[in-house]
Amino acid sequence: MNQQIRTFLLTNLIFLSISVSAQIDFLTSKTHISSDVTYINIDAPLVEEELNGKNGDYFEFAKLIPVNINLIEQGEKTELINGNIWRIALHSEGAKAISLYYNEFNIPYGGKLIIYNPSQDQKAGPYTYEDVHSSGVYATELILGEKIILEYFQPNYQPQIASINIENIAYAYKILGGGSDYCQVNANCPEGDEWEDQKKAACRIQISNGWSVGLCSGSMINNTSNNCTPYVLSADHCFSGGNISGSSLNQCIFYFNYLTPSCSNSSPGSDAITGCSLISNSGGEGSGGDSDFFLVQLNQEPDFNPFYAGWNRSNTASSAGVSLHHPSGDVMKISTYNSTLQSTGGLGGGGNNNTHWRVYWTETQTNWGVTEGGSSGSPIFDSNKLIVGDLTGGSSYCNTPNYPDIYGKIWYSWDQMGNSANQQLKPWLDPNNTGVLTHMGMYCNGAPGCTDPDAINFDPDATIDD
Repeated sequence: MNQQIRTFLLTNLIFLSISVSAQIDFLTSKTHISSDVTYINIDAPLVEEELNGKNGDYFEFAKLIPVNINLIEQGEKTELINGNIWRIALHSEGAKAISLYYNEFNIPYGGKLIIYNPSQDQKAGPYTYEDVHSSGVYATELILGEKIILEYFQPNYQPQIASINIENIAYAYKILGGGSDYCQVNANCPEGDEWEDQKKAACRIQISNGWSVGLCSGSMINNTSNNCTPYVLSADHCFSGGNISGSSLNQCIFYFNYLTPSCSNSSPGSDAITGCSLISNSGGEGSGGDSDFFLVQLNQEPDFNPFYAGWNRSNTASSAGVSLHHPSGDVMKISTYNSTLQSTGGLGGGGNNNTHWRVYWTETQTNWGVTEGGSSGSPIFDSNKLIVGDLTGGSSYCNTPNYPDIYGKIWYSWDQMGNSANQQLKPWLDPNNTGVLTHMGMYCNGAPGCTDPDAINFDPDATIDD
């Protein structure tokens, strides 16, 4: 089961309705939290280098701190009628947020792990045996603040004890929520009204590489078999041109639906999935004649019904469209263009002049959306709502909104980066070799929307009432 991370307030009614000695509704009651729980203090890292992303790097926001913390061996154990709870608390002073990286993550059937902050207004999990990967490594999503608590429950009927060992702590030294520049446009502003499906495809990607942790953007993408293979398209430079370990890929975290519910900067929610494997990539990180694509397959099939975006692999320039992205790791933003895309080369000049689309953004009703570090890898859509490229970089910023950005072409990434399947999109997005130039997106579990024919917002294509 994939995890969801939600921000919400617990009412007194919930607190009163649950008892530690009863059959617990796991992780819904503050009665589980010991008031005198002992925190393990983690020294803050020395931040010597910051990668701002967009042109050749991801957007660095955190450093890894090496630790060796075993939840079962070092946690505080509480015996219940129906099982046991192990609890451990971590504190790293000054952290804007904390994410955990595990070299052992084995939860048996019936076990449940959650992670939350002391106020319990943010929780991640529950993680179960369905989240365990054969590699044994894992990572759990960001919890805001400098203190977090891990709580693991195991029922009496399960004799196998979990193995949960934290190897590294990601110490976020930058604020992510609200960290993008002033001109950015929230995806749920009026500019995003016609892009509801595509918003459910876009994602923020957390990537660790060495002792650095950064963010990029990406999108679920469909294939001609319509078989719901969970492919995500992003940028090659976000993953060091493929020079990234299998462990790091298995610890990538994909945040979907990370956006505000309205145009205002209200509290966002998200759905997260950990882990992926490399399918194919360009290998040159967007320089010269490289189209800067990176295609991965998620380790799990999402259970929150994302949209698998369609694509257009033709070399015909689109005259209008948008990009959906996470600048500076912020909530999803939308940038709009109303002038025809132009063919161009990659970063640094030289090489092929036809690997990328150059785009100039347009001022819209809310503001003048551009891109930033963290936007890299984001999809750019044409007027038919199909992906035509992924962001390599550029020079658009809030103080230079009329400067261009460049997106690696689906057309070039399709089969022109090399002869091997691991250098192309074609074998994966058109496995039956249909030869189609465009392919529509889809939902795997029905299309959400208003199914009431008498409602003003009735959607005739909707199959799941939202």
